[in-house]
Amino acid sequence: MKKYEIDYSLIKFRSMAVMGHEITHMFGVRHCVFNKCLMNGSNHLEESNKKPFHLCIVCLRKMQSNIKFDILERYLRLRDFFCSQKDERVNKEI
Repeated sequence: MKKYEIDYSLIKFRSMAVMGHEITHMFGVRHCVFNKCLMNGSNHLEESNKKPFHLCIVCLRKMQSNIKFDILERYLRLRDFFCSQKDERVNKEI
């Protein structure tokens, strides 16, 4: 029986991306067709792995319009969060 190594970094990366995408749907933002964006749809794992953690300017504006947040403060908090992660895949998003 072959033992498989679990790539926890990849699991964390994919989980964060899926959660961010789905939570953004909960605030009324649909799939993005404008730019490379967290809200792009994906039909397979390779597409999912290529999606960034950030929203494009169109989706960011939709989200901001829906829930009224300060965009600069949001990005500063996201930067702080990503900097706190001890994970190569996540840190490259900064």
